[in-house]
Amino acid sequence: STARLYYKKGVQDLIKAAALLRDDIPNIRVLVIGDGRYRPQLEELVDRLEMRYYVILTGFRRDVVNLVSACDIFVSSTFDRTEGLPLRILEAMALSKPVVATDVSGTKECVDNEVNGFLVPPSDIQALAEAIRALALDEGLRRRMGGAGRQIYQNGFRLEQMCERTIQYLKRKSVASRSESQVD
Repeated sequence: STARLYYKKGVQDLIKAAALLRDDIPNIRVLVIGDGRYRPQLEELVDRLEMRYYVILTGFRRDVVNLVSACDIFVSSTFDRTEGLPLRILEAMALSKPVVATDVSGTKECVDNEVNGFLVPPSDIQALAEAIRALALDEGLRRRMGGAGRQIYQNGFRLEQMCERTIQYLKRKSVASRSESQVD
């Protein structure tokens, strides 16, 4: 997970989900990339759940691409409904990482449930754990979903494509605006 650490990013839910999985998946590791004022509460949760061996809070890092590349699964457990299209998920897809994400805001624009990852309800720790478990225990599924995510990214979310769609949208809005002002 990569995030500015604050409560609504749901990193605490990811840590709790990992705690549910540690007995079944003893080699599970959660890499939390980012920093923020919520970090002390997350450290306290890690200690309380005895997850120090399983959870690594990296703090701010400039080598995020290298760290995400080293991971098997990318998880976004946010329950912030004001979030738009999550760029960190697109970055993970570009790196062929399967995604487990909460179904909020723009997430479903890039995560096609059971194609390039799993969408789970926000704050549903059990569903989050089950989606992570499915990917963690099936290397073929991780490869298929990661490849599908890379294709989805390539076919619709590269910077050039997004800029072109934005320009076309703004042109349509401008034409509609002129048409409305001519009616008055």
